[in-house]
Amino acid sequence: MTRAKVTKKARTKRVPFGVRQLKMTADSETMGKFKSQKKVPRWINDVDNRIATAIEGGYSFVEDSGKKQVEVGGKTQDKDRRIKKIVGKDKTGIPITAYLMSIPALYYNRDCKEKEKQNVLVDQAIRGGNPAGLQAHGVPVELGETSVRRVDYKP
Repeated sequence: MTRAKVTKKARTKRVPFGVRQLKMTADSETMGKFKSQKKVPRWINDVDNRIATAIEGGYSFVEDSGKKQVEVGGKTQDKDRRIKKIVGKDKTGIPITAYLMSIPALYYNRDCKEKEKQNVLVDQAIRGGNPAGLQAHGVPVELGETSVRRVDYKP
């Protein structure tokens, strides 16, 4: 077969090699689906109880399209289709996995408004010279105080 007879496969999008890219983004097709479904995506690390908390808050897993199967012990089983990435390691060296999850835009906007209410209270406490007001945001009083510490540095 000569080189002239070989046809190129159709590419959906060319990705330049060696150019800095964001690693935790979904492709444009997936983002279009989120927009049409009026959902907001978010990567959530599987640490502590964050996945369970996210599910209680209205988040759901984003899955690959199509059916993926794997052969295990002579039986065909559906493969985990949840979109996930390894994002680091915990203190003991066990990999931390982040899952792509989504929430309806309505819930997302409500959550943002609720979060902003807390941020306003913290800002007011700081501007008012009352770092103790940060306790409402879970920050210990001693961390809100201004202090200077000397550190002896010896290389």
